[in-house]
Order: sequence, then C-alpha cells, then structure tokens
Amino acid sequence: MTRYDAHRTLPLLVFDKNKEEKLRTYKKFMVVRHPFDRILSAYRDKLEDWEPADSVFHKMVGKKIQKLR
Repeated sequence: MTRYDAHRTLPLLVFDKNKEEKLRTYKKFMVVRHPFDRILSAYRDKLEDWEPADSVFHKMVGKKIQKLR
C-alpha cells in the first residue's frame, strides 16, 4: 500500500451520520513528531523518493533546491 492509498482508504468523518456523537464520545489523541524528523521526511518525500508522477514538482522545485546545496 502506498502512502497515498492509506489516506484514501480512511473513512471521512464529514460523511458520517454519527459524527457529532463520535466527536463527543471518542478518545482523542495527537501524535507529534520532532521538527527535524519532519524536515528530513519532507526532504525524502519531495527530493529523494520522487516518482514519475511527481516529476513536475521535481523539475520545477527540486532541482532548484538541490542547486542551493
């Protein structure tokens, strides 16, 4: 499963008829990552692991960023 498929398979709360009850009764939590982990993840996502479908971003932005190094 790709990272994009994971987001598409999650149920959307917007379309749920019991959303009010779920928001009121479900336990909520937040996962927080270290800022440097987020920077590294963004670098890998946008510059290292780019796929042919993402080539427009890589050509326009990625190569400019790599030249700055």
